[in-house]
Amino acid sequence: MLKSLRLYISFVQYRKRSIGMKNVSISEFRANLLKYLTLVQKGEAINVTSKGSLMATLNPPVGQQKAAKLQLDKLGTTAVINDVVSPGEDSWDALK
Repeated sequence: MLKSLRLYISFVQYRKRSIGMKNVSISEFRANLLKYLTLVQKGEAINVTSKGSLMATLNPPVGQQKAAKLQLDKLGTTAVINDVVSPGEDSWDALK
């Protein structure tokens, strides 16, 4: 009874980890490595399995979105926002 309970608990823990993740066999992962790394880079988590047992979990880089936002905020501090519809200080030949 204790052995079956441990087996059930380990199965439940495995299922909790794999919910919302794509499960891929090691051979499929090796054959299409670039495809799966691209998916991970875009934010998808992937479980790599061998004969049904979990070998590795690939997660997207932590803080990638935060780093992009910080870079955009930094750029925003140096940007000059003007009226883009009306002519600026320079005279345009089209207005003459």
